[in-house]
Amino acid sequence: MWGDAERRFVPRLATWIVLAYACSYAVRFLLMLDWNKGVYNHNPGTCRKLKDTVFGASYFADIPEAQLSFISSGYAKRQNDSHASKIYVYTYLEIRLSTFGPREVNMDKNFDVSNFVPMGISAFYSKGRLTLYVVNDNGVNQTVEIFLYNREQNLLQHRKTISSPFFTSLSGIAVVGADRFFLTNMFLTRNGWTQLAEIGLQTSFGSLLFFDGKSVHVVEKGLMTPNGLVYDVNKGFLYLSLTFAESIRVYTVARDLSLNKSTEIYVMTSPDQVFVDPNSGDLWVACHLVAHKLISHYIWPQKKTPSQVLRIRMMDNGMTWVITEPYANDGFGISGASGVLMNNGTMVIGSRLNRAVQCRIDQLDSV
Repeated sequence: MWGDAERRFVPRLATWIVLAYACSYAVRFLLMLDWNKGVYNHNPGTCRKLKDTVFGASYFADIPEAQLSFISSGYAKRQNDSHASKIYVYTYLEIRLSTFGPREVNMDKNFDVSNFVPMGISAFYSKGRLTLYVVNDNGVNQTVEIFLYNREQNLLQHRKTISSPFFTSLSGIAVVGADRFFLTNMFLTRNGWTQLAEIGLQTSFGSLLFFDGKSVHVVEKGLMTPNGLVYDVNKGFLYLSLTFAESIRVYTVARDLSLNKSTEIYVMTSPDQVFVDPNSGDLWVACHLVAHKLISHYIWPQKKTPSQVLRIRMMDNGMTWVITEPYANDGFGISGASGVLMNNGTMVIGSRLNRAVQCRIDQLDSV
């Protein structure tokens, strides 16, 4: 039998445990929101904004074999219907020489563009045939739209639509073969306010999906805000950015397209989309320095949020790395950088709710 002292001790102990957990949660939440961070503006070279029409250019697909890069611009339409959803294309020569930015791609007349809001984008190139895979999130449902690109007519010809009940909050896509691709579900829910609650509660309800040509499978659950995806075909690595977990997870892709976790790169900032340099294997990552300003920016787009680009030099077959910061801005140059593209010393930085920025890096080895 417990005495009075013991009976008084148990509720006190429970109270202290609850308080300790609450304090731990509060500290982790404040650190996640980056209240302790600032930004120091610096550029790797001369930077300029692209033309007004290149607005909301946020996801990039690079195809070295075809000397082409595609950009999707759809997120801004979700915020404001006055913005048009578009896909742009850059030739490598245009990236290096253009003063106006990429060209808009023509869409198949038989495809319903009114319900097309392009997000994540990836491509597969084989025997001169270029297939583009685009995440479509029009607010009603989410699909993956598959197009064939006609270079002579600069035209996307719609081939098929992929849908699945597993599609809840798609963001990134990485093609690993013909009609074989990985996808990220960033959240469990689709509504913006419930997604904000998931962030606030620091949940890990995100998932990694795989389409095998016939159906969609869940590859991994329990991920915290899985976002960007990119496949390094030369090294067989799949890179996955976990935005509010502030890390990039690295997987090796087997011949049967199964995944094995190789390592995890902790970057101490919130990574968005990732670009792999096809020649060096270096990663270029668009990041968000201050998370609470990022959240405010998506709720109230007029509020500025800092942007950052990291370069991660991968060494020892991806087991070690060196991280540098070629670009940082307080949000007035570009707000909320979401994607980055590198080509022969030219860097293009995209944003979901702002104009893209292009920088010329004169001494690439120094950044």
